[in-house]
Amino acid sequence: PERVIGFTMWLSAVQVSPGRVVVRHVQRGYPLGQPDGGASSMHVERLAAALERGGVPAPRVRCIRSEIFVKSLNSLAFNVVAVLGDATNGKIADSAEALDTLRSVMHECEAMVGPLGL
Repeated sequence: PERVIGFTMWLSAVQVSPGRVVVRHVQRGYPLGQPDGGASSMHVERLAAALERGGVPAPRVRCIRSEIFVKSLNSLAFNVVAVLGDATNGKIADSAEALDTLRSVMHECEAMVGPLGL
């Protein structure tokens, strides 16, 4: 377990054709950390440094489990609303009904994981 590194990604990308994805922008990069919530390890530092040398932000975080949960919740909620409304994030942001649905999905997910302490 001491060599396991958890990480997630925060970027905006679009598939422009089969097999071709264009990254529009990197939001938070690739937050990474130890699953046990401990201090950053040599392994985390080495991976973060390699990502940063490649021009990718790699913030070190103490609670990677929470980062992964927030990213998963965000993806779940936005993807469900996007599919139901056949909408992009821009269209979702302009729709009061879509935003209400999005908030509802997020609150329900938060209630489910509250007992887990995330």
